[in-house]
Amino acid sequence: MLISAFRNLFLKKRLTANLSRNGTQVLTDAFLDLEGTTIVLQKDTKTMKYPVEEMQSTTRSGNKLMFSYKGAQIVIESVSLNDVYTEIQPLLPTTKVHTKSTVDYYFLEDKEFVLCKKSVGIEIVHELQDFIKIMDDRIYHFEVIRANMQFYMDKHKKSFVWAGGDFKTYMVVFYREIEFLEFMSLFLEALKKESGFVGGDYGVVEGESRFTEIEKDAFDEAEEYSFTHDRTSAVEEHSESVSEEQEEDRAKTGGDGEEYNSLLYTDKDMAFVARGNTVGVFSTADKLRFNCSIKNVEGKKRKFLKKDNQLLFLDEHRRDVKFLDLEKGKVVERIGLARDVNDVMLRDSEVLGMNDNSVFVVDSRTKGIGRDNTYKTKTYFTKGSTSGTFSAIGSVKGDLRVYKDVFKRARILVSGLGDEVVGIDIGEEYVILTFKNYLILFKIEERKDKRKVVRLQLRPEHVAFLKHNVSFTPGKFNESNTDIITSTGNYVVTWRVSDVLGGNLYAYKMREYGSEVVDDSFVGEDRVLVTLKDDLKMLNKKNIK
Repeated sequence: MLISAFRNLFLKKRLTANLSRNGTQVLTDAFLDLEGTTIVLQKDTKTMKYPVEEMQSTTRSGNKLMFSYKGAQIVIESVSLNDVYTEIQPLLPTTKVHTKSTVDYYFLEDKEFVLCKKSVGIEIVHELQDFIKIMDDRIYHFEVIRANMQFYMDKHKKSFVWAGGDFKTYMVVFYREIEFLEFMSLFLEALKKESGFVGGDYGVVEGESRFTEIEKDAFDEAEEYSFTHDRTSAVEEHSESVSEEQEEDRAKTGGDGEEYNSLLYTDKDMAFVARGNTVGVFSTADKLRFNCSIKNVEGKKRKFLKKDNQLLFLDEHRRDVKFLDLEKGKVVERIGLARDVNDVMLRDSEVLGMNDNSVFVVDSRTKGIGRDNTYKTKTYFTKGSTSGTFSAIGSVKGDLRVYKDVFKRARILVSGLGDEVVGIDIGEEYVILTFKNYLILFKIEERKDKRKVVRLQLRPEHVAFLKHNVSFTPGKFNESNTDIITSTGNYVVTWRVSDVLGGNLYAYKMREYGSEVVDDSFVGEDRVLVTLKDDLKMLNKKNIK
């Protein structure tokens, strides 16, 4: 009956309208019609269609109907808008405005923020999800609040900066501090919901505690950040002697032209680099030296571990753990497992494996699975790491479990820290978890009120500068757990733990290379190994600046 009424309305009045898309007029004096539940505008041979149920953040201002459709800001202007809006309103998604403030709206251009519009409204609105909307008589920006948003806040300037999904960086500056604080509180609440903190299995207490810390630390007071560029050619020759002035030591990894470096593992004074079916062995004792290549080691390597004089690795099929004898230069043992293995780690002399719902010993005596701790429900374990005292395991859901004994109940469980854990490293006091575009530093404390959780990410303007999606390699500590290293694209990124704990979340350092950084790691306390697709470099951490 409602649709029939629509059709009668449009046929009777023969409505016309103007249509604008992202501020540019597309149609003038177009016929306005309704086909089913789709608004149709037609002029000559050009037709534009907008299903009412897909229109987001729909508002009316005088003769203008404004909404977001598939990322574009649409404005339909008609003198008969009152009739149209009255009829379509029952079909529109319910919109709840959480907060509304007045701001100045900027975007980043040539490394400077340029004023786009003064005195516009900013809202956090809720339909099926929470959105940021900036508008006056038109919509300037409309974006879903995502769990992986890159953002920071400056409480002194009353500003909020974020990287949009279009690789552009935006900033709003509030006029009133109370409106700024209200907006940020509601934004963090929306971010919390997107991250999975909705109670139940996700753990309300841990979640509330975590976001209290993030809310406190997200207000940026640090101005220190820098880029260093290294455009050194991948085929440039370096001297064998390394003076104090030289920043890097380098070793070509060689191998077939169609293959490239894919995995780095460091152990005391040695480093191992996987390249196709070849494993390169390097010495890192005083400077970087190539020792030898072990060839015909078949299978894509997912994880290396060193035990005695053997290099253990999990291959791409995730059902075999292979033992590569470094003296004989060949695989001397293969343990086939009757289950998929998501990761392996070394605890004292035991090789531990994990999958979607269990942790188990890879037993070389029985050539299979030894002790086994299987959970009743799936835990979706992805990555694990061990230290002298603790073991830490992350999951697809972003859960973190810290154990003293993996065959007993976890001493610490923090649920829903974010997305899938793609890397984890544990020291004596801290765990660093790597997600796709951010890291989380967690202080190991069994008392919840003593725990500290800090989210590390790049500044939104740096994300725009990179011009690609951030995808961090697994973050790692140095020997004393004072520094953290990771990489994304062509950039190596480091943080000092003391800076992070002091609230300077953006006091990171970056160094650019001429090709993609495949992996990186600390060697001992102060040296860094950087694996490029066709190269391996070692430098002092002070040269990342």
